[in-house]
Amino acid sequence: MAFKAALAGSAMAASLLLTVACVTTRDRLTSAADRLEHHATVMAENARYQPPGIPYPPNYGQDALILANSASRLSDAAHGHASEQEVRQAFARVVHDYDAVREAATHAPNPQAQTDLVPITAAYTDVRRSYGKPLKQAADEMRQKAAEAL
Repeated sequence: MAFKAALAGSAMAASLLLTVACVTTRDRLTSAADRLEHHATVMAENARYQPPGIPYPPNYGQDALILANSASRLSDAAHGHASEQEVRQAFARVVHDYDAVREAATHAPNPQAQTDLVPITAAYTDVRRSYGKPLKQAADEMRQKAAEAL
């Protein structure tokens, strides 16, 4: 009988620990996604309000706003009661949209685009780490170096 009680207590403790870990992970993901949204919005505003003659690639500001919107959706999904599948889909969208912004900034003739990308890359790196997908590939290592340059 004592064994059953101990087993039940251990199972309950493990369940509670898993729930706390999930909440903590989602809290970190929410915070990182909020930072990514903020920095992507700043990037879009910088592109929009540059003086005439400062070249930005076409759709650069729009791509940054799309990334900000995707980061907001990820934050909402992580903070709310979304399923793991919904969070996974929101995360995949952020990855796709970050790649589009990074590609545009990399080819921008304006050095401000590269400057704007640094805090976005740092926040994106935190999003990946919080989601449990740390940087591993060569392109991801480049993003990590850019984030560490902060």
